[in-house]
Amino acid sequence: SRDRLSPAAPEARLSANLQALLSKLQGSILAQRRTAVDDAAGLSPEAYTPLYEALLDRASRRPESTAMSSALELTEKVPTSWPTLGAALGKIPPKDVPIALPPRLAVLGKGRAEVRTLFDQWDSQGTANLKKAIAEARKGLG
Repeated sequence: SRDRLSPAAPEARLSANLQALLSKLQGSILAQRRTAVDDAAGLSPEAYTPLYEALLDRASRRPESTAMSSALELTEKVPTSWPTLGAALGKIPPKDVPIALPPRLAVLGKGRAEVRTLFDQWDSQGTANLKKAIAEARKGLG
């Protein structure tokens, strides 16, 4: 089901064009999502920031979603987004972190302090499966 927009939701502050782009970033068709990621990466900072925050809001609420995949891909294209991504991911309860997320973060954020901080946080509070995924992902960090 679709998330409802409340006046306080980051999506509510987006223009119609940015809302359409946000929708594409969460779509089920990979090619359209990738095109939307490229489009979002090319936005001005004034347009990019609220769009990225709205995407992270969705991704944080559903970490296994396509919104998370798009957020990671967008962060790879716009590296200045890493601190914002790290802060958003740090708010996800470790029990809700998909075990596929640590390996992706290790690959995308190789050497990033944000990734190490997240791994430390999740490792201290996470499930046994998450801790195992983090241990494997740490091997890729070097």
